Amino acid sequence: MPKALDLTNKKFGKLTAIKKLPSKKGKTYWLCRCDCGIEKEVQTGHLTHGLITSCGTTACKTQVLKEYKKKCLICNKTFITNYNNRLYCYECSPSQNENDASLYQKTKKRAIKHQLILYKGGKCEKCGYNKCEGALQFHHINPQEKDFTISEININKNNFQMELLYKEVDKCKLLCANCHAEEHFEN
Repeated sequence: MPKALDLTNKKFGKLTAIKKLPSKKGKTYWLCRCDCGIEKEVQTGHLTHGLITSCGTTACKTQVLKEYKKKCLICNKTFITNYNNRLYCYECSPSQNENDASLYQKTKKRAIKHQLILYKGGKCEKCGYNKCEGALQFHHINPQEKDFTISEININKNNFQMELLYKEVDKCKLLCANCHAEEHFEN
């Protein structure tokens, strides 16, 4: 079992941890005092991850949020976020809405496919089709060299890397759906 954190007298934004409180539903809480004098109970993880940095009163809400400069794992653009754990820019993956997790996943997958299509030239290598990215597919030139299918990659894994996808599409031709069907058609 990991050693319990002692946050006594440590500062988290405008909050100072005063004393550890009894656990609630398996979560550890701390009694904190805000710079404005108000005391508040805060969960340990919310303090240590910077999710709660003040008592939340109107006077304290004017505090500027901490900003993180990051590189998107999909498009490699630099973006600024208030969330240290965010991995993708807002174009590749908008803020997750708990009620619409499928849209969040779909947006990320489309952004990844868009980057891979651009990497392969942006059009069908056989006929030049480029109207709809949904109609463009990756055809493995040598199926024995295939490590995985591009569309089945798990983007939610912690070890997700675009470099692995780039290596895999290097083994492929970018084809439209018609040219891909012709490629697989046997007489």
